[in-house]
Amino acid sequence: MNNTFDIKRFGMLFKKHTIEHSKTYALSTAVLFGVIFLVLLFFSMMNKWTLNDQMQIIVLIFSMSGFGSIFGSMVFADLGDRSKVIPALMLPASHFEKFLVGLIYSYFIFLIVYVVSFCLADYIVVNIGEHDLDEHKMINVFETTGRKPAIAFMMFTLFHAFVFWGSIFFKKLHFVKTTIVFFLCLGAAALINGLVLNMFFLPQTRFSAGMPFTGIGIFQPDQQYAMWYIQPADKFDTYGLTIFVIVVLLFWTTAYFKLKEKEA
Repeated sequence: MNNTFDIKRFGMLFKKHTIEHSKTYALSTAVLFGVIFLVLLFFSMMNKWTLNDQMQIIVLIFSMSGFGSIFGSMVFADLGDRSKVIPALMLPASHFEKFLVGLIYSYFIFLIVYVVSFCLADYIVVNIGEHDLDEHKMINVFETTGRKPAIAFMMFTLFHAFVFWGSIFFKKLHFVKTTIVFFLCLGAAALINGLVLNMFFLPQTRFSAGMPFTGIGIFQPDQQYAMWYIQPADKFDTYGLTIFVIVVLLFWTTAYFKLKEKEA
C-alpha cells in the first residue's frame, strides 16, 4: 500500500469527513444561500426592484471571498483544539490524503455549492422585478469579457490559499491572525509598488497606483481627477497571472508541509 496516496484509504477518509460534517455543511449552505438572497434582495429594493450587473458583481466578489475565507479557515480547525488535535493527527491516513480532503472540500466543493447558491438566489431576486430592462438580468458568473466575474474567482482563490495556510500555521485565532498578516502583505505590496513607480516619475508628478500590474492614474497640478490613465500592456497581465498562480501554489504547498510537520 502506498504511504503517500492510496485511493481506497483516501475514499474512506473522504467518506468519514463527509458523514461527520454533513449536518454542519448543510446548515452552512442554507445560511450561505439566505445571506446572498437577502443581500441581493436589499440591493434590488433600494434600486426600485432593479438589480444591475454592478450590484450583482459586488455581491459576488465580497460574498465569495468572505464566505470562502471563513470556510477555508475552519477545515483544519481541529489542529487548534487540544481535545481534537490528537485524534485528528492519529487518523490512519497519510499527510497528503488529509491535506487533499481539506483542499477539495474548502476549495472545489465550496465553489460548486457557492455558484449554485448564488445563481439560484440571483435568479429569484431578478425575477421578482416584473419589468423588462436590459440591466435587469442575471450575470454570467463564468463570463471572461470585462474580467469582473473572473476577479471574484481570483480573489477567492488568493484568500483561500492564505487562510488555508493560516489555519495550519497558527494554533489559535488562526482566522484573525491570518487576516492581519494578509492585509499587512497587501499594504507592503502597495507601498513597494508606489516606491518603485516614484523612480520613473518626476518628483512633482502626482499619480495614483495600487497593487502591482494595475493601472496608473496621472493628475495635472491642482486637478482632482486623473487626466490620464495608463493601463498595463497585455504581457503584464500574463506576468501578473503567472505570479498569482505561483503565490497560490506556494501557499498550498507550504500548508501541506506545515501539516506534515505537525504530524511528525
